[in-house]
Amino acid sequence: MLLWKRTGAIGAAIAAVMAVSSPIPAAASAGDVSFTSHGVTLHGTVVAPEGGGAAPGIVMVHGSGEHDRDDYRAEAEAFAKAGIATLIYDKRTEGYSLFERDYSVLADDALAAVQALRSRPGVDPSRVGVWGLSEGGWVAPLAASKSEDVAFVVTIGANGVSPDRQQSWAFETYLRRGGVTGSMVDMVASTNMRTLAGAGVFPQAQHALRPTTDGFDKLDGFAPGYLDLVGTWVNGLKDGPVRPSADPPPVQASQSAALTPLAWYETPWSQIAVWALALLAFAAYPVTALFRRRRGKTVPLAKPARWLASTGLLATAGFLVYYVVLTTGAAMAPGRVLLGRTLPWLALQLIAVGVVAAGAVTAVSWWRAKGGGGIRVGLLLAGAVLFIPWAVHWGLLVP
Repeated sequence: MLLWKRTGAIGAAIAAVMAVSSPIPAAASAGDVSFTSHGVTLHGTVVAPEGGGAAPGIVMVHGSGEHDRDDYRAEAEAFAKAGIATLIYDKRTEGYSLFERDYSVLADDALAAVQALRSRPGVDPSRVGVWGLSEGGWVAPLAASKSEDVAFVVTIGANGVSPDRQQSWAFETYLRRGGVTGSMVDMVASTNMRTLAGAGVFPQAQHALRPTTDGFDKLDGFAPGYLDLVGTWVNGLKDGPVRPSADPPPVQASQSAALTPLAWYETPWSQIAVWALALLAFAAYPVTALFRRRRGKTVPLAKPARWLASTGLLATAGFLVYYVVLTTGAAMAPGRVLLGRTLPWLALQLIAVGVVAAGAVTAVSWWRAKGGGGIRVGLLLAGAVLFIPWAVHWGLLVP
């Protein structure tokens, strides 16, 4: 998406793919720059065309994750050949991680880069804009809205919905592509994202407008017409705003949906509390048995109770480990699938069924023994009672 900005307002100018002849390559020069934002000094490189008059400029804003300037050097060199001075920079690491990020701070980083580029000799300060990829598709427009100095916005693989809604859609899309169905999809894309939260005009191109065969793999080079389109559009801004045009949106297998608000029992702290209490209840049985043995006391360990403690510990601890693995990226590459489930998820579901079965047998035995086993078995059964609704909520006991 290409946006032209004037007197503080952003006017939409979504351009269709056009047949544009490639600009004649020009020699490019590169120079390092540094600028400060929110107490952090960021470093970058300006790749600029050689000779000629004052050139327009683009600051390239990163997608999500860790990035340095070289990740966008190919685009920068192509834009420089099209007559556009391009600033690429190393993304901040301070205050940015999987679980911590502030788009306002990232937008200020981009604005600091804009000022560095506007002050560069050979750059027309009235024609400096921002280019944002993926997560940068949120950051770049935000930067433009905060400053009159941003002349235009170019977004690639951008999203017109909130980050949590987009990530939910992405998780579901990747999991279904990997053959995953049922409760695991709902857990990762819906339950998980709701808890954590508390289109293109170029065919045969993936998220970053690189060539692709299926929308997921990434081939070398760029989608035909993409670089020419951006270069021609930015250079044309000297003549005023470009007439808006737009292609119809592409057909998608699934549409994103707004995440429903959490009920009181679904809040992160409620879920963490239930998980922790169940884990402690399952762990208490073998731990107290160990202490009793050390004191020389007889510890009658009923087989159902041992099974309940073992399966309960495996299910609660195993889920936490796999949840972290999925949330930190494995959902995008789920691996081998059996019966619509990844192998770790299938194992966790079988163990969860084992918890329920062992809990039922232990409860019957405890009742027949009229409370035999005392508070230890009672606590163990309390853990099983907590585990069942928790496991249903997270999909472990759902097909």
